[in-house]
Amino acid sequence: MGVNFRGVLYGLQAFVPHMLAHGEEGHIVNTASLAGLMPGGGAYGVSKHAVLALTENLYQDLEARGSKLSASALCPGVVQTKIMEAERNRPDEFGAALELGEEQRTMLSAAFSGAMSPEDVAELVLEAIVEQRCYVLPHTGLDEIVRGRTEQVLARGAPLRIELDLEEMMRRRAAGELV
Repeated sequence: MGVNFRGVLYGLQAFVPHMLAHGEEGHIVNTASLAGLMPGGGAYGVSKHAVLALTENLYQDLEARGSKLSASALCPGVVQTKIMEAERNRPDEFGAALELGEEQRTMLSAAFSGAMSPEDVAELVLEAIVEQRCYVLPHTGLDEIVRGRTEQVLARGAPLRIELDLEEMMRRRAAGELV
């Protein structure tokens, strides 16, 4: 929560007042995650849900005040980043991170293999800014997960259980789908 949510919150608190005072056009992009639109995900999912809700509120508040600023929430799936090296920033007070087993490392390696590049995500973010869209979901091949969760909520059912099939994901990526 400290990095994923409070980092975004504190950044907004520090910069939005100055951006508003300048009176110029501008756009804020907060990085949430597809995890912010999916059920589960533990503390990571909670933090990304929070970023999404914060950005939705910011978007509406800026629009309501007739501001020249707007906001978007970037909700990517897997992107070729160094996120798996993020433990280097883990505060000592939380202790060592859990060690991944060989099977988990192999699964993560497969998930990142062929993932979308940061440059491709950046192009989609720019399009969303130009079009003044609040939601940026680069991985269109995963829309069924978002749709499935929404349907479960509206059916007043149990949370959708998501089990990703890495082999299927790799086949879909090889076919050019953005998953």
